[in-house]
Amino acid sequence: MGGISANKPVLPLVTGPMMPGSYRGQRLGACTDCRNNWAAYRAGAIDMEDISMLNEELAPTAGTCGVMGTASTMACVTAALGFMPLMGASAPAVSSARLRIAEETGTNAVKVAAAKRTPQGMLSKESFLNAIIVLQAIGGSTNAVVHIMAIINRHPKLQGQITLDTFDEIGRNVPLLVDLKPSGDNYMTDFHNAGGMLGLLHTLRPLLHLSAMTLTGQTLGQVLDASPFRTFSFSSQIIRPLSDPLYAASSLVVLKGNLAPKGAVMKASASKDRRLLQHSGAAVVFKNSADLAQRIDDPNLPVTKDSVLVLQGIGPLGNPGMPEAGLIPIPRKLATAGVTDMLRLSDGRMSGTAGGTIVLHISPESVVPDSVLGIVRDGDTITCDIEKRYLGVEISDEEIMRRIAEKATNDKGGVWKERKTKRVRGKTAIVTGAGSGINFCVAKLLLSRGCNVLFADLALRPEAEELVTKHSLPKDNALGRAAFQKTDVSQWRQLERMFNSAEDEFGGTGADIVVPGAGVYEPLLDINLTHPIRTTQLAISHFLDRKKRGSVVHISSIAGQIANPVTPLYVASKYGISGFVRSLGPIEARFGIRVTAVSPGVIKTPLWTENPEKLKNVDEAGGDEWATPEEVALVMLDLIEKDECAAGRIEGGSILEVGKDQLRLVNERNDPGPSGPGHSVRGNARAAEELFDTVKNGWGKL
Repeated sequence: MGGISANKPVLPLVTGPMMPGSYRGQRLGACTDCRNNWAAYRAGAIDMEDISMLNEELAPTAGTCGVMGTASTMACVTAALGFMPLMGASAPAVSSARLRIAEETGTNAVKVAAAKRTPQGMLSKESFLNAIIVLQAIGGSTNAVVHIMAIINRHPKLQGQITLDTFDEIGRNVPLLVDLKPSGDNYMTDFHNAGGMLGLLHTLRPLLHLSAMTLTGQTLGQVLDASPFRTFSFSSQIIRPLSDPLYAASSLVVLKGNLAPKGAVMKASASKDRRLLQHSGAAVVFKNSADLAQRIDDPNLPVTKDSVLVLQGIGPLGNPGMPEAGLIPIPRKLATAGVTDMLRLSDGRMSGTAGGTIVLHISPESVVPDSVLGIVRDGDTITCDIEKRYLGVEISDEEIMRRIAEKATNDKGGVWKERKTKRVRGKTAIVTGAGSGINFCVAKLLLSRGCNVLFADLALRPEAEELVTKHSLPKDNALGRAAFQKTDVSQWRQLERMFNSAEDEFGGTGADIVVPGAGVYEPLLDINLTHPIRTTQLAISHFLDRKKRGSVVHISSIAGQIANPVTPLYVASKYGISGFVRSLGPIEARFGIRVTAVSPGVIKTPLWTENPEKLKNVDEAGGDEWATPEEVALVMLDLIEKDECAAGRIEGGSILEVGKDQLRLVNERNDPGPSGPGHSVRGNARAAEELFDTVKNGWGKL
């Protein structure tokens, strides 16, 4: 993840799996056999003496888990992406092969660095599709879904191109071929001895995207051509042919329904009772891990073998770190009666070494206010149907809404704390007035952070035109793309059009960030006040229609805090902006849309430097000081990305005053007003006298 974000050459060198141990003639390996034997102990099938002996053999050597757990899954995925020698995914940690792979990786690292072969330049959509094909074929860890999505969404050109549904679509066409625990019977050393990733990729060749690049600069097809593989008896037992798979398709499945509208994941191939893949049962609900630990073995727990065990509160918000707590144990009273599997669901993760009919990563997670998982109660009927990819609770929409409202009333926050900030990389911004001044600096800063920017202005100054050209097809994929849309911000239709243009130009769901910054000093209120209000209305509608969070950052002014007879209309417009922003503060808590503003002082922009009438009021020799537009732009970025800054807490309705080397949070009431360097000019009194002369002759006459 770090390598693809920084876009620097990176080659993983993994530890490799441990060797299996043995107990009473049976091979053992962490951690599938740990879990299976602990379940047997809970069921009374073995005693503590057996457990003690088993413990000595479960991890007999150095290395990662000896089955197809998360570590081995990600090693195979990394090899499929082309970032690792193929045998590097499976060679045991304590083998001489691991030393040779280390040497080969070092040699490759020098070559990759010399060739300036970067992750973003090497990885394509096809690379990730190959990784998902391999994931399905090995019966890999559900954790890989989280990891692969995190990696691909750090690639600015690929963000959003692969979704949770992609995993399911690929799974429908890819069989489970690798016979390893927890979906099969064998160990990573067997996979390595059967040919490892080289043997698997040759078997999968008809399904793979062979044009995907690898670390060597060759395509995957060329790598396989240069390394032929002949199957043999043992290899075909561990890596099954496409014609005789271990499992016909979909080792990992994605489920949706009213219980998981944004999806959930199950490793169906690891089910111990395949009848449960189509099952309805009464829910037995545990509020969190502590509740589970306290009650799971209670002999009075109202549970049967047909019940559905539901664990809430172990998602990334409910239990930071999203622990691997999804392997809900079989209640002791059922385990002792011979029950080895039940349908179990949670919003958490599970070790890749674990097995069972277990639904994970349910989204939205239970602590989110409108999560259906969070309002499931004991006795509710839950249905899981793998063929239909369905996961639902059989209660009416009206009852769901009633329970959600009841939960909101009773829960005054609890563990729920919405993450309000967001990074701009990979997002799309619309900046009006981006052709010059502060807005140009904001657009430039956003582009440098990997954000796509639509420049919405009547025209571009030369420096802005050069920037748009440079970023229309940037060579460095870490940078955002830019486009220009000629826009008269006083025209409603043109404001609407810029939202459509952003979506057409950059794809995805369009704008995530809106900066309605266009303004003039001798103002037309249509530009300085009406345009930002209308743009904000359009932005809020855009965000709500696409059911996503968003940020709108306005440019107010210290003129919105003071009285100034020199520019009464400008002052009126900026007071209006400040009041408008404060009034929209509460919508962040309700809809996740943050509306904020900066309040700059005297800023060295063309609005001043190219206006002789204004410039004559600035006395730099006498001590008047400027703040720079770059300083203002950095503060605006903080308003988008952060919840805290040097001036204090940032939230919807916040207004940050920016002066020369000064940052201050403007209070809604009893604010002391602007002061300090960069907040005033000495020629203001003279300018006021000139205005009074104008007023005497009649102000505003046609």
